[in-house]
Amino acid sequence: AGDYQYKAIGNHFVYAVAREAGLERLWCIVVDPDPEQVKQAQILTREIVPKVNLTEAPRETILAALRYLAEQPGTPLKGVDITIAAARIAEADRSWWQDLTPITKLGCKITRGKKLEALKEVFFLAPTAPPPSQKKSSKKSTASARAKKTSATRSRKKKEG
Repeated sequence: AGDYQYKAIGNHFVYAVAREAGLERLWCIVVDPDPEQVKQAQILTREIVPKVNLTEAPRETILAALRYLAEQPGTPLKGVDITIAAARIAEADRSWWQDLTPITKLGCKITRGKKLEALKEVFFLAPTAPPPSQKKSSKKSTASARAKKTSATRSRKKKEG
């Protein structure tokens, strides 16, 4: 905060207890006030949970994030085999995902509702590809195919006739 003046950025509870106990010294790590260093310190002290870009995360990172969630008290991920879920998510083409709902279709027992919501604590998405295009209505393609066939038949008959 200034020359020989410091501000606690992590483990505030420990600082408060040491102060209440009247301790004059407390072991600490001093970091620059750079926002990135403050964030890293808060992650290390578990003040904040780091978020993983699921769009490009490797299997090991996905597995670590899912394990973290599974170990939380009252986790909604009970009954989910974390290893299988991580493997199926890693195998999926996540480059176009706009949200986490495609996970519910991977057959890994992560369903809509609390389980899917829990994943938002550790994952975010930054899509790199457009969503896959949906097939056009079959009515239009059938009608245009029929029109082309009729046109081709008429022109053949004119040539023959």
